[in-house]
Amino acid sequence: MLRDALHLFLDDLKNLWVALLVIAIYLGLVMRFCYSSCPMLMITGFPCPGCGLTRAGIALLKLHFIRAFSIHPMIYPIAVFILVFLFRRYVLLKSNQGMVRFAVMILVGLVLVYVYRMIRYFPDKEPMIYYSGSVLGKWFSAWKSIAFLG
Repeated sequence: MLRDALHLFLDDLKNLWVALLVIAIYLGLVMRFCYSSCPMLMITGFPCPGCGLTRAGIALLKLHFIRAFSIHPMIYPIAVFILVFLFRRYVLLKSNQGMVRFAVMILVGLVLVYVYRMIRYFPDKEPMIYYSGSVLGKWFSAWKSIAFLG
């Protein structure tokens, strides 16, 4: 059984190597040259529904459960989803097609938590901050200064 799980895992890596390489290159470049790895934040200045999930995941891995929840409460349903997915895929060797509705419920939860946090915490409580150095923020500032000159 362990051999089958390892074989399946290696097959998955072979099938996903291009996507994993693109993600690694993207993260490497973004972390080197940008303020954040979130494209929405970098372009618009507004946090996305997933902003804070990486920090919450790291806190969860460090067993800082309350901190993880305070950074992003959706880390727990996402962590459970990932664990169930991995268990079904590599231990039970079952298809995960039935988990699509749980993924949709998590996405709906992300949007609901996002709306709540935007109403409650935006624009000055982490991670719901406005980033004025965004592409649109810089464009708007430049446009505003040009408009007032003319």
